Amino acid sequence: MCSFLKFCIYCGTEGSDDNPVVGSVCLSCRIRRGDILSLKERELQVEMCKSCYSIRVGYRWLTTGGLEDAAKEVIYRVLPEKIVPSNGVTSLEIVGFEFLTEVSWRTLVRTYLKGKYGGVEFKYSIDVVVSFKPVKCPRCIMANSREYEAVVQIRSIKRPRLEKLVGSIVERDKRYVESLVDIVVQSNGIDLYFYDKGTARMFARTLARKLGGRVKIKENYEVAGMRSGVQRARLVISVRPSRF
Repeated sequence: MCSFLKFCIYCGTEGSDDNPVVGSVCLSCRIRRGDILSLKERELQVEMCKSCYSIRVGYRWLTTGGLEDAAKEVIYRVLPEKIVPSNGVTSLEIVGFEFLTEVSWRTLVRTYLKGKYGGVEFKYSIDVVVSFKPVKCPRCIMANSREYEAVVQIRSIKRPRLEKLVGSIVERDKRYVESLVDIVVQSNGIDLYFYDKGTARMFARTLARKLGGRVKIKENYEVAGMRSGVQRARLVISVRPSRF
């Protein structure tokens, strides 16, 4: 049992194997008082494309199957970043949820969690509002206008490592943020769409350096329609491990 003081300042208990005292407060009082954790925000507002129902989480747009599926993504991807555990709480995780109102652009959701307090497992629930702000995602804008000049196709690199590398590169240089139209996750990699060819080439070279140069970079062009009577060519950059 983890205990910094011998008794709880609210109920006076000295603690037990199933009701530990941490920071002078026992588990039962933490739960009863509702301060086993706190929330930075109780309304989780996320941008949702009104055309395809994709949602924006951080710098990425995630494809969803509609409002219900999108709300689930928000609960598991966005809510954890808003939870602040109290002193003594560890191993906190979301284990389920239920909709308390009809799923819509603004939905009340009860979320169920479990964790450990002073090493003892507990269960808890919180109610949050998932609110979607209707916008048009870059992918749909791109589909309508076709206004992107280059795509970087990254293949055959393990997904967790690849997503971490891409995120670190994009977030450190505002030029990527300004030029990046969309990131589309494929079954064997990621496609990154850029407004301009120069930024796409710079990104590919930076990624190659991050990977220790053990990749092949190949460039091709594809026809991208006409503009003012002039045929446009779109740059396609392929990035793969050297063994391919």
